[in-house]
Order: sequence, then C-alpha cells, then structure tokens
Amino acid sequence: MIEGEIGEQGRQAVVGEEHSTFVSDRTAIPEVWAFSDTGLFRGVPCKEEVSIGSAVYVPGEKLFGGMAIYAIVREVDSLATEGTIRDAFRCCLGLAELLGIESIAVPAIGTVGREISMQKSAEILLNEVRTTDLEGGSLSNISFVLKGEPSYRVFEMVNDSVTIADQMARLKGEGRV
Repeated sequence: MIEGEIGEQGRQAVVGEEHSTFVSDRTAIPEVWAFSDTGLFRGVPCKEEVSIGSAVYVPGEKLFGGMAIYAIVREVDSLATEGTIRDAFRCCLGLAELLGIESIAVPAIGTVGREISMQKSAEILLNEVRTTDLEGGSLSNISFVLKGEPSYRVFEMVNDSVTIADQMARLKGEGRV
C-alpha cells in the first residue's frame, strides 16, 4: 500500500475505473481486448459495449504512464456494486497476467463516485488479491495507491485485521488459544 499519486508510482500498468460504454467513445482505436470470467476476447469492436464486471485493455493507451487496464464496474447512468467491483478487479488481475505485466498500480475502486465506502473497497480488493492464485505468473507487485493518509490508514486497518484473524485461526489450530 502506498500513499500518494497513482501517476508517480512508475508501475508497468495502471487500473482505471470505467462504465460499460466507454469503449465506444474510442473511435480512433479499431479494437480492444476484453477479459471476463468467460475468457479473453481480442479484437472487440469499439462500437460495442463490454460487460459489467469485466476488464478492458486498449492497445497503445497509457494511463498515468502505464499500460491502461480498465475495470468495467457499472453501466453509464448507474452505480457500481460490490459484486461488479469484485468481478472487474478479478478480471483486471487475470488480464494483467495474460499481458505478462509484472507490476500494477490500483486505486480504491468504487470510491470515486462514492458507490461504496473506502473500507468496503479495501475489503473487496484485498480479499481478491488474497484469493487469486498468482503463483508462478508474471504479476508480482500489486500496489494499492491511495490518496491521502486517511485512505491509506483504512486499507492498512483492513489488511491488519485480516492478518490478525489469520494468526488467531492458526493459533487455535495449534491449541494455543
């Protein structure tokens, strides 16, 4: 976890948050890559919508200096939900692996439009990192880049609480508690 500006982190890729029709706004780019729980789709025409809960890579597009991977978390005129944030972030991690990305910067997804609280964003994103099998893949550095100390402290608190719960569970298993 890092407190600071996402553009100052020098990561190979950066996750952005978008709506389902943002792809159709990119008329200069003939196609994108879309990744969902059903697989990778290369060459998706930019005139089409991409599904909520998926991730999109626009070849050649940069976001704060890194390759742009977009989490598609909502329809145009609606709010993101915990489920769409979870699914889209999981797809971002999968797409980063497929692209051979080693380091990625991630903001607190879902908090821009105040769809969810900072704590809920931290719970969702940190849980996805813990439960996603990244062993043996290219992605070795996932940095949550958080604006301001309060945001950083919330992510730190959520991470610490899960770490402590895991330690307590191990101690119970060993009969020490």
